[in-house]
Amino acid sequence: MEGRSPSWHRRIYLLGIFILIVGIPTSHFLMSVGQLILSANWIVEGNYRSKFRRLLSRKGALLFLLIFTIHLLGLLHTENFAYALKDIRIKLPLFVIPFILASSRGLQKGEMQWLLMAYTGAVVFGSIRSLWELWSADQTDIRQISVFISHIRFALNICLAIFILFYAYFKAWLRQPSLRILQLMMALWLMAFLYILQAFTGIVVFMSTLFILMMYYAPRQPRRWLRIALIITALLLPTAFAAYVWDVTRSLRQDRGVDYSKLERYSAGGEYYHHDTLNRQTINGYPIWIYLAEKELEQAWNRRSEIAYDSIDREGNQLRDILIRYLTSRGLRKDAEGLSYLSDEEVDMIEEGTANRLCSQVNVIKARICEILWEYENYKWTGNPSGHSVLMRWEYWKTGWRIAKHNPVLGIGSGDIQDAFQQEYDRIQSPLSPEWRLRSHNQYLSIWIAFGIPGLMLFLFALFYPAKRCRAVFPLLFYAFFIIVCLSMITEDTLETQAGATFVAFFFAFLLWGSRENTEGNATQKDVSS
Repeated sequence: MEGRSPSWHRRIYLLGIFILIVGIPTSHFLMSVGQLILSANWIVEGNYRSKFRRLLSRKGALLFLLIFTIHLLGLLHTENFAYALKDIRIKLPLFVIPFILASSRGLQKGEMQWLLMAYTGAVVFGSIRSLWELWSADQTDIRQISVFISHIRFALNICLAIFILFYAYFKAWLRQPSLRILQLMMALWLMAFLYILQAFTGIVVFMSTLFILMMYYAPRQPRRWLRIALIITALLLPTAFAAYVWDVTRSLRQDRGVDYSKLERYSAGGEYYHHDTLNRQTINGYPIWIYLAEKELEQAWNRRSEIAYDSIDREGNQLRDILIRYLTSRGLRKDAEGLSYLSDEEVDMIEEGTANRLCSQVNVIKARICEILWEYENYKWTGNPSGHSVLMRWEYWKTGWRIAKHNPVLGIGSGDIQDAFQQEYDRIQSPLSPEWRLRSHNQYLSIWIAFGIPGLMLFLFALFYPAKRCRAVFPLLFYAFFIIVCLSMITEDTLETQAGATFVAFFFAFLLWGSRENTEGNATQKDVSS
């Protein structure tokens, strides 16, 4: 029988996990410190035979460690060894954290609940600090208010924290009514902040995760009325979203029926209009490149704004382009008279980078739909997706697909993916600007490129098999986390940053192998509903 570890080792273990879990959404430094404390404590504590026996009994944990092993094997046929070692350092949490947690004595359920509540508190703190950044700093990009980690990684943490808080509320982890109300308020605040952050990816991931969980758990509910209610509610989510997208798209793309054969030649100020009748780009159905009297427009603008017509706005865009697009979106001519119809508030909106009156940043979802439609219209006429996130991802995926097809079996190794992308961009003469020539923004595609089809199959097996085989002490929370991660990997290289790799490694290990109560095997109905 294994002897009990000294109490101070146990306390250090809890301290290490605490520092790590609060550092995931708030501090790269704390993430590193937490892992160092856990590693040092694991070595000094001893009991290696018992630890390795425990680890070997957890086949799911051994499989998950293969994700890091794949990257080590990728060193064997890489050319850029310096980049490969940097990549291994970033991926190190995928080995260290599950290795330590799966081989250590598990935590009690109450300890896990306390740690998860500390995590939600850290996420809330991060959101408040970001809100302070928004209010106090002159940020031109709303995404920059996430001061601790990237806004996308922070959005994933927010999504998970919301599910934890609602789960804890309905399971009554805290008995005091005032604390339960506080949990609910924290969850609602994080939902609101996800909207403030304008993290469209986070919003979509959250809604998609909620939909999948409701559809998964609905048939398992004992009461018929509850099953029906969950299914109807789940189906209403995508239906309402699709209807909203269709309505916004219809309003933005309606045909205004402009007669190009009857365009007036002179503005009210006497300037000769420029009409580009070949370029049929539109905003809200209005053609952009007709009725443009640029000299008088520039003079009129410079009289109303401190930001010059030929400079950049507060978002870093060419102000001229934003002004022309905004006037068009209102159905106004691009001349002095058209500008005179704008209010001071609208002038300020243009200075902030708003190019469409229907797409103000007040409504994040509508603004994002507007932005995507404009990206598409601009791409149709220019063929250049630079600076447009959705279309750039499409370019990244196409480029990554070509690289993967050239090296389908063994891939290109751990350190050569960045070089391979740059070479492929040059080979195909990509229209992307040099600063936008990035990697795939798809974790599954990145794995395929680096390690070939066998590596991708091994990665998927190491990711999905433990999720199916191992029983978590909080199944719904693990499923929520797992869905969040899998969805994020479609549009992001989730594991290519310290924050992303640590987020995935920790919660995978913590929720599956961090408890004394979990086992491996097929989950029973009782486990699923617990």
